[in-house]
Amino acid sequence: MPPILPRVLLVHDYAGSRGGAELVIQDLRAGLRSRGIDARLLASTADAFEQDTAPDYPFRGSTGTFRSLRETINPDAVRVARRVIREFAPQVVHLGMLLTQASPAILPVFRGRAVLWMPNEFRPICPKGTRFLPDGRPCSHPVGLACLQEGCLRIRGLAPRLVQLSLLRRWQGIVKLVVSPSRAFADVLERHGVPVDAVVPHGVTVPPFRRRPRGELLLGFAGRLVPEKGVHVLLDALAQLPPHLSRVRLWIAGEGPARDMLEDRTRRLGLADRVEFLGHVPREELQRRFDAVTVQVVPSLWLEPYGLVTVEAMARGTPVVASAVGATPELIEDGRTGYLVPPDDPAALGRRLADVLGDPAGREGVAEAAWRVASGTFAMDQVTDRLIALYHDLLNPAGTKG
Repeated sequence: MPPILPRVLLVHDYAGSRGGAELVIQDLRAGLRSRGIDARLLASTADAFEQDTAPDYPFRGSTGTFRSLRETINPDAVRVARRVIREFAPQVVHLGMLLTQASPAILPVFRGRAVLWMPNEFRPICPKGTRFLPDGRPCSHPVGLACLQEGCLRIRGLAPRLVQLSLLRRWQGIVKLVVSPSRAFADVLERHGVPVDAVVPHGVTVPPFRRRPRGELLLGFAGRLVPEKGVHVLLDALAQLPPHLSRVRLWIAGEGPARDMLEDRTRRLGLADRVEFLGHVPREELQRRFDAVTVQVVPSLWLEPYGLVTVEAMARGTPVVASAVGATPELIEDGRTGYLVPPDDPAALGRRLADVLGDPAGREGVAEAAWRVASGTFAMDQVTDRLIALYHDLLNPAGTKG
């Protein structure tokens, strides 16, 4: 067994628990510490955080007028990172998100160290960060003129982001190992000039399997309320369920700019008495509440780089019906550990939901098979061990890139 690493620095744009990427970095910090590793987090103050999710080293962030400039070069992130290198002297630097607060300017601070980067969004190859066009199509263009032609950004918003990506390319060689959470995401990154060295999924805590009570039929959605998450498709599918399923209810957990539109669509479809918007629900409370969900639905339209909510549902023993986009087909084997449907197809989603809701024995078997996969491939302990092995590879010259 290789010796324990005393010091690992985690770098991420945000602390707290604003989204899946933040939950991943918080879980990793906890997992490393549980193994006796001194893991510390360098993150911005741009989002609120509680005491247990606070960064060990905070730097100033911004969500205001000058955010695009700070995303390109954040002097305070550079200042704090230099202090961390002097005082903490990490053996390994693990980068998560760094293009919405920290900026590429922190990379030269880590020159000569064992640096691993695990991107989990499209910002390294897409100034908008989603690879999703305003008209609802996945984007296949390279960065540049197409960002203006497709209406994704105006020149004022695009220009600093192009500078940012230019700086990222300039200093990308400081990173010794790039890790993707899925093969699908890795393929997209590599097509656009970001080579990937390894694929390691994000980990989740897996509780003991519990058979679900057969009572009220309840669907659940958890995620940010934005068009690319496809909640409008789920509402249309709910409205198309056959009469014998007319009492099926839906919980929608999350916030976002599309909430008003989705609430209006709910009323127009006559679903107001069957759909409940829960707003933002803290992670632990969400897991408790969604224990009551019969089926979790992930109707995404964009190319999900991973799909943490899918894996969390599998770990909970909740059957998942999801769009066959991005990384999701890597997480779910259709009909065995979950159910896949074409994206942006309310009729197909409605038919699959009707089949699954009408087959309690079948969905119980699928849920248990999904839980077994989660307890192996996606368990936090196993994922943490795989990352520690990569850290040791980085510290061994034979295991690093040239």
